[in-house]
Amino acid sequence: MCVILICEKRRATPQEVEACFETNHQGAGCAWRDGKVVKWRKGLNLTEIQRQASEIPLPHLLHFRIASFGGPSLYLNHPFGLDKPDISSELNGSAKVGALVHNGHWTDWRRVLFDMVAKSAIPLPPGRWNDSRALAWLAANFGFGILDCIGEKTSIITPTAIHIYGTGWVKVGEEENTIWASNDYWLDQFHKLIKTSNKGGSGPVQKADDSSAMSPITQPGRLHMRFQKQPRGAAPQAPFIQAERILKQNVMI
Repeated sequence: MCVILICEKRRATPQEVEACFETNHQGAGCAWRDGKVVKWRKGLNLTEIQRQASEIPLPHLLHFRIASFGGPSLYLNHPFGLDKPDISSELNGSAKVGALVHNGHWTDWRRVLFDMVAKSAIPLPPGRWNDSRALAWLAANFGFGILDCIGEKTSIITPTAIHIYGTGWVKVGEEENTIWASNDYWLDQFHKLIKTSNKGGSGPVQKADDSSAMSPITQPGRLHMRFQKQPRGAAPQAPFIQAERILKQNVMI
């Protein structure tokens, strides 16, 4: 079980980063905006990811991996670049489209990937593959909306937005200083570290469906978790475009 931290208005504390790494210790990575591109670094140890988390600009994504499909591999750490045709798994890079991180265990990835390759005739790039890189390839080639159909917990950072898919996200921190986390399995370790350091915590944890407690800062992220259904008889519309409109209108769905 990996964990994703989405840091929009505040940075993750060193204790939060350490707790995430200690419970998901097979490689960390991060992605952030730099002008018109998204940059990433991955395959990082604890010291390196703590430094990155304290230095890269907000907003940014942090990812901590426990290996499942593909086994332990620096190149299967997250993020994955979304520029075609590579869907880069390089340890350092940049992409004009964005970068993807994933928390989950998508068991059907090989069948779906092979089926889409066969039907589309789009060749697969070289390198090692797992369910997370497959999600990145699908999103890059068939649109971000496919992630909502698959239902895995994923997040994409682009030069202009952060997109969140799947359910079960939690909020960590006080109202105006919330971090979105893809799960809370690391929090026991976090509280142990806080108890040891005796420096206090970062605030309560709230489930993502607690909309009454969401601040305006984090509310737009909530909107990307689910796409609006098409009215009966309406013309088909790309889910990605639809989600962008919902985000801009700030409509709760």
